[in-house]
Amino acid sequence: MNHAPKICSVIVQFVLVVACLAFASSAQADSFGPFTTTSFSISSTTSDGSFVVPGTNQVTIDGPNGLGIGSEIDWYIFPAFSGQVAFDWSYSSEDAPAEDSGGYITNGSDHQLANATGAHGSQTVSFSANEKFGFYVNSVDGTGGPGILTVTDFHAVPEPGTVSLLLAAMLLVVGCHRWTTARKKIA
Repeated sequence: MNHAPKICSVIVQFVLVVACLAFASSAQADSFGPFTTTSFSISSTTSDGSFVVPGTNQVTIDGPNGLGIGSEIDWYIFPAFSGQVAFDWSYSSEDAPAEDSGGYITNGSDHQLANATGAHGSQTVSFSANEKFGFYVNSVDGTGGPGILTVTDFHAVPEPGTVSLLLAAMLLVVGCHRWTTARKKIA
């Protein structure tokens, strides 16, 4: 008795189940790319500033303002794994240019994206396991209106190995299907 067609069928079913589980886990309501929003912490050198998560894969951080002293607000995580993320961003402020700024944090260091209203762009960032990663808005003077950083379309960037593995699985599925079809024609 030839068990090869059954083995191919089981492999195809396994690959489909894994793909469905991967899709379902990435569609969480509180997701922020490969993280959940509840995994993030917020810190501020003063008690000023706020953040809003209006939907999946986006966040708006309102910087410190009104206290008359310089300060920074961080929205961050210490991820359990290393990886890459990509996102779109926009920045605005009513304050004079260079008085406020916004950007991202990797390995505990601030990386400025903008310090003048109207700036926007796309960014791909690598992060390391157990190192501080997130976003910040800084105010030099604490007056004149807050800097506002909005991050949208935040998502994980697949590593080359992940894409190769997915391609190999798809080729395996196609090969099993062709082999099973050819065996049925012979029998």
